[in-house]
Amino acid sequence: MDIFLLSERICSTPPSLLATPRFRVSSVSRKRGRVWDAISSVERWFNATYQGFPFDFFKDVLTSVKISRNSAFAALVAEEVARRANGNRISKGDAEELRKICPQRKFQCAPGRFRTPAGGCNNVDHPEWGASLEPFLRVLPPNYDDGLSAARQKRLPDPFLVVNQLEKLSSPKSLPISRLFAEFLSLVFDDISRRAPYTNENLMGSSSCCSNSPECIHSTKDDMIPSCSSYSRSLAIPSKDCHPIEREQVNMVSGYLDASTIYGNSSLAEMHTKRTLCGRLQRINPSWTDERLFEESRKIIGALLQHLTYNEMLPLLLGREIASKISHFVDFSDEFISPHRSINSLKNLYHKIDYIDLLSGVFVEKSLNGAIVGPTLACILEKQFIKLKFSDRFWYDSSLAPTAFTSLQIAEIKKFTVANLLCLSEEVAFVQPSAFLLSDHFDNAPLHCNLSSTIIDLSFWKEDELHREVSLPSSSCRKVFDEAEKEIRQRDHRIAEKTFNLSPQISLYGRFTRPKSEAIAVSRVSRLLLQVH
Repeated sequence: MDIFLLSERICSTPPSLLATPRFRVSSVSRKRGRVWDAISSVERWFNATYQGFPFDFFKDVLTSVKISRNSAFAALVAEEVARRANGNRISKGDAEELRKICPQRKFQCAPGRFRTPAGGCNNVDHPEWGASLEPFLRVLPPNYDDGLSAARQKRLPDPFLVVNQLEKLSSPKSLPISRLFAEFLSLVFDDISRRAPYTNENLMGSSSCCSNSPECIHSTKDDMIPSCSSYSRSLAIPSKDCHPIEREQVNMVSGYLDASTIYGNSSLAEMHTKRTLCGRLQRINPSWTDERLFEESRKIIGALLQHLTYNEMLPLLLGREIASKISHFVDFSDEFISPHRSINSLKNLYHKIDYIDLLSGVFVEKSLNGAIVGPTLACILEKQFIKLKFSDRFWYDSSLAPTAFTSLQIAEIKKFTVANLLCLSEEVAFVQPSAFLLSDHFDNAPLHCNLSSTIIDLSFWKEDELHREVSLPSSSCRKVFDEAEKEIRQRDHRIAEKTFNLSPQISLYGRFTRPKSEAIAVSRVSRLLLQVH
């Protein structure tokens, strides 16, 4: 799948865009005007940022070649137009010129039981919701210095000063968590969100962003370490029709917990896991095609990730009683680590309470009982994970057909634990039952791996001969349906001939009880499918 998607994306990308880092807009009329001036201004630094841009960068965010980069350019032009408008409404002519450079994505949603690779069409009424290369959703409106896109630098303390102060206030661990928990947590959040910077500092060097690029935020370290540290801002994404609004950032991955990070990575260990699962499914269902094997494997791994996240990770991260904790009033004066010390440190860093960054505030909160995070972050994350579950049509224990697992398959998935996952490795012989917690000599003592109970029983995925999916060419399907429609018409004609000479009373009654057009359409489809079957 990795190779297939890679080749598909390369083949769908214009060769000229792959060959040169320069960007040029040709669809807008080259005349003096606000939009043209904005395009010229953005083009100069946009292309300068990408000079010497290595192609290897696109191995991780290859889709940004065609979609994200074009979208980012359009978003920056729209911002520049709004900035030049100086708070006034843009003209109809400017709006029309912006629409010409605005990339439009089209989603073609086909019925099926598997997710699309990009996450689109999860909601068929709004196929773009949750898809990759779409803007992040916000809990609160943006707060920019200029009301449009400028970062809040002037009112905020130096980042290095904040980091140094917060490190002194670091919270003691409330739970004996293992390093595996942090790795799994990173995997989950990488699966639902990934930003794309305007410059790749790892490849181009940090000095490239210490220049005057407007998409870089600079910070000069203190006298102890005299150097420039830079932060490349996330790629922007335009609004519909590129109408100027506050800047929004693009999410490079789908917004669903679907294991897209695992299937977008070709490391040897992960490829071995995927191939092992595919091989076992192939032995059970030898008639399945390679595509079917891949999709079923991806669906199972996505289900396991969802189950482990909600049943083992979240209880430690948020606490098992988080719902009751955050639904009642919390006295926040007691929720800080060393309250007076924390409050004084924040007061010294920030001039006003309104300027305090969210991450700075939650960092100094005391963890909830039985949780890793404090009440504010727990509340935010709880809302996030509720939305992740209930907005996903493909959620693993959903009963929506045809995407649902069977009850026996769901029961098998729910037996799986992180400890079972570790025991799949030949190098692991003993593991503690709660693998996200450090082992001890009591409740979480290491146990010997029992391979017979750690491997998912894939016999529940064996497909019956009667329910086997048959792949037919579209021409053959069309021929079958045409024959079925012909037989239905002939049958209706014979019935009509027999009932032609009915009494006037019966004919009048029939006209009053005629079915509605919607019922006729449903009946037609049902009869057609019955005839084909």
